[in-house]
Amino acid sequence: MDDDKETHNSNINYRLEHIPSLEISKPKKKAFLSNQNPNLPKLHTLCIAAARRGGGKTTAVTNLIRFYKKSDMCDRCFIISPTAVSNKEFYHDLVNDESDIYTEMDNSVIKHVIDQIEEEAKEYKEYIRIKELFDVWKKFENGKLDISKIDPQDLFDFDMFNIWEYDEPPKPKYKNEKPIIHVLIDDCMGSQIMRPNSPLVNLCIRHRHVGDGLGCSIYILTQSYVAHGSVPRPIRENAILLMLWGVRDEKLREQIAEEACGIQFTKEQFLKAYDVCTKDNQHGFLLVDYTNDKKKYLRKGFNDYIIFEAQPP
Repeated sequence: MDDDKETHNSNINYRLEHIPSLEISKPKKKAFLSNQNPNLPKLHTLCIAAARRGGGKTTAVTNLIRFYKKSDMCDRCFIISPTAVSNKEFYHDLVNDESDIYTEMDNSVIKHVIDQIEEEAKEYKEYIRIKELFDVWKKFENGKLDISKIDPQDLFDFDMFNIWEYDEPPKPKYKNEKPIIHVLIDDCMGSQIMRPNSPLVNLCIRHRHVGDGLGCSIYILTQSYVAHGSVPRPIRENAILLMLWGVRDEKLREQIAEEACGIQFTKEQFLKAYDVCTKDNQHGFLLVDYTNDKKKYLRKGFNDYIIFEAQPP
């Protein structure tokens, strides 16, 4: 805004004096993964899916992860659910190994998943390092690099990784090279891991940074969005993807609307979209995607954007 330009808000006069030398510079690192399907919510995501029993949340979220899998954006998926055995048909094609399914609902499970993610990060970094060393070794072996020009740390790592045993560059563990990891948490309302001071809260807040920046996407499936023992408020406040099914209680509906609306859309628009998605369909859900840079924040299910027409002047 130009210096000394008067503006008004709620009949209170104020002006802004701009300081050009203190503009905030944006970091080069992007907040989300690259090369994503533009029709899918951006990764890494923190998602809350709330529906009463039998509403369809497990079906919807597992289908979403399958969409990512088909787009080569899911290399490993962890399932944390006490009902994983009886609901095995939902998860069988999402996990690489049965050991990635957890049925115990204590904090040690969250810590173990974090350990697994950190191990994936360690393996990925080792792969990148061996790949770099292989290139240096081949240049030396082909006479294109004198040994005096090789970094001493590289020479040490040649021995540590037995680089001369490689006839070709190392192959990545996953197609993406850098693993893309998803964590699905289902039927955990009232459990130890849903308490406000549990490791899950910390994991959700730093999910993009876990594993030295490897990151993971987290999906929390619950039978109530705000009930005691359900999703802790710090997780709700940091969620960037909501999947909301209809609720019977009007006060609860209003509470959800108050939390969900913001600068992206108004409360009135949210409630209208909520009705469009859930009023006549018990399995219908409203998808709220706060990351959509095309301003298409609200969807009916996965495949219909809700576009509000501009109001006449």
